[in-house]
Amino acid sequence: MPIDSSEPLFIDFLKAREIIDSRGFPALEVDIVLTNGIQARASVPSGASTGFDEALEKRDANPKRYQGKGLLHNILYIQKDIAPFLCHKPLQGILAVDDILLQLDDTPRKTRFGANTTLALSLSYAKAFCKSHNLFLYEGLSASKKYALPLPFFNIINGGAHACNNLDIQEFMIVPLAFDCFSEKMRLGVEVFHSLKNLLAKKGHATNVGDEGGFAPNLSCTHEALDLMTEAIEKAHYTPGVDVSF
Repeated sequence: MPIDSSEPLFIDFLKAREIIDSRGFPALEVDIVLTNGIQARASVPSGASTGFDEALEKRDANPKRYQGKGLLHNILYIQKDIAPFLCHKPLQGILAVDDILLQLDDTPRKTRFGANTTLALSLSYAKAFCKSHNLFLYEGLSASKKYALPLPFFNIINGGAHACNNLDIQEFMIVPLAFDCFSEKMRLGVEVFHSLKNLLAKKGHATNVGDEGGFAPNLSCTHEALDLMTEAIEKAHYTPGVDVSF
């Protein structure tokens, strides 16, 4: 189970603001300051595509401001509707804020405050809680206490909602299988990425990138993208399916 503590924590105050994400639109950022002086901050940028049943990302819908993507209502929710239930009250454990937020917005898709509002609050409090207990965030969220570096995935060709091209697949990704060391896996991915860039340029394709940083060439079909990836891996002196998978 996530860590808990017999000593409750108290939030002194919350501060929310709009910041600008990598796509040039507002994202919600929240600061939490505990009465013990610990401070933490979290932001929740959004993706380009969402599922039908995905929790709602709530925005102002004012067309005169950020094309309707402003977050002033979210900030107001935090100040007026949520802060009175969180500030200066004992909070027991890392999930304490989550429990309160689930009670305040018990809708299936978080349509009252928006998932971006609740997530920013949840994450900033989790960070503050872990700081208060001299833990890294991954330690505080771990149930097993067994830690390992994640396997890096590399998004090298973009399509779908992530690029203005005719590819249906949104993210063509490679997975480094060679090497045990994370830094060497990282090197492999970077080398294939640059090998693909050179290959695209040589074949007369654009090397501009899509929303997620992968190249966004206007290719004829999915098979052409996969063929280019295969060739890029080989030109980087690796073996597809052995050293690198898709």
